[in-house]
Amino acid sequence: MITIEELLNNENIKVKFNDIYIPIEKKIEYANVIASACCEEDEYGMVHVDLFKKTVYKRIYACALYTDLDISEATFEIYDALYSHAVIEDVESMDDVYEFYDVVDDAVANLLKNNRLEHIVAKRTQEFLKVVEKSGESLNSMID
Repeated sequence: MITIEELLNNENIKVKFNDIYIPIEKKIEYANVIASACCEEDEYGMVHVDLFKKTVYKRIYACALYTDLDISEATFEIYDALYSHAVIEDVESMDDVYEFYDVVDDAVANLLKNNRLEHIVAKRTQEFLKVVEKSGESLNSMID
């Protein structure tokens, strides 16, 4: 395994690429990490996707999956190193990487699906009904 530090400090280092198919379970695992990292909830409970982060994280984690690089975290510095050494370009020339990108897009879509306005309204309504129910029980106990 080659570390990012080694890649940054040695321009002549050669990154090895995995020519094999990456198992779908591994792709899903990485996709869920990316979806969690690029989606943020606002003060109203709505989830928004940072599309720039999503693109950067997809490319970094694709490099982690398809090369012998030891990438422990996704940062812009790592992205710049991968880009400047043409690792991202080489990884994106592989056919299998686009299946990984599709899995990431699906993971993000699934995360957003449960955070549509209708879902949030239903959730808040349930919370409100529980409060009303509890206050009704409290009122009944006071009357009895």
